[in-house]
Amino acid sequence: MSGSSGPPGPAAVGVVDPRPLVRAALTAALGRVPELRLVGSYAGWPEVAPADLDRTVWLSPSGHPGTRSVAVEDLDVADLTGLAARVREAACGPPAPAGVGRPSLSPREDAVLSAVAAGVPAARTATDLGISPRAVQAARQRAMAKLGVSTQVEAVRLAHELRSAGVPLTRVPVPRTAPDDDR
Repeated sequence: MSGSSGPPGPAAVGVVDPRPLVRAALTAALGRVPELRLVGSYAGWPEVAPADLDRTVWLSPSGHPGTRSVAVEDLDVADLTGLAARVREAACGPPAPAGVGRPSLSPREDAVLSAVAAGVPAARTATDLGISPRAVQAARQRAMAKLGVSTQVEAVRLAHELRSAGVPLTRVPVPRTAPDDDR
């Protein structure tokens, strides 16, 4: 087992508001919350890098299509715990647009990703699942692609965040592959 069962890494958060004082207050508050990582503070949406739009929770007076947003007017910058909770909820919950779905891993991809998170070597995972090491590698790569990440660490972190928020990664339960011979 891996020893990292602690909380997930900092949630990426950005500020988009045309009011300089609001941006300054939110930026200052966000800087005091260790579980949040500020990626930028902007006066308007055109200034935001397109790559940041879908991987960041945005604090703004109005959302932007395809983003996870929290309304600035609903925040109390003096309540840092509440601010962090609202951003974490937005980060782990579904994105705003209705047509965008959550990742749907196959039971094998989910089992392989769980083994990676537990630090189980690929050869043992292959034996445990009754598949070849190449099939383990392929399932890991498919899971990473479906989660939209490029490293195993990112895949494990994101899967942990989604599971912690109650978001299922598979549509069917992961089958037990190691038979119980006790019967």
